[in-house]
Amino acid sequence: MNSLEDQAPPADPGDRRRRGLRRAAIVAAAAFVVGYLLAALAMWIGSPGRSVVTVPNFRELPFSEARDIAERNDLVLELADSLPHTEMDRGQVLTQSPLPGQEVPPGTPVHVIVSSGRARLSIPQVAGLSQEQARVLIRRYGNDRQKLMEEARNFRG
Repeated sequence: MNSLEDQAPPADPGDRRRRGLRRAAIVAAAAFVVGYLLAALAMWIGSPGRSVVTVPNFRELPFSEARDIAERNDLVLELADSLPHTEMDRGQVLTQSPLPGQEVPPGTPVHVIVSSGRARLSIPQVAGLSQEQARVLIRRYGNDRQKLMEEARNFRG
């Protein structure tokens, strides 16, 4: 009587080789996926703190509110200057650098220019002068008629 081994067809050396290559390919693919996931996880979680911060839009905000937002975003708000503005109240941010949306390292100073309020127009004292004398004096002050008329309307209420 023959044993089962004697009855089975002889093993094909090409078949064994294909199974070995298939196993090696599966192991290599699994190792690649695991390595990729570990690297991605290390980059996602392992980095200490944020490496960049997106600069918010501080324009038209009061300086104190802009400063609070800057601190929450790990930025330093610095007052660069103040300028009069026709529409913005005193203390509101007119412009900023770096601009909103730019990416900067944490702790970066953001320089702002705030409004010092509405510009004050200096009107020379012309009471008692002739119309021509008043016109010459006003021109020396650098004022034009339209600005003077606006100021006069605002002064009346």
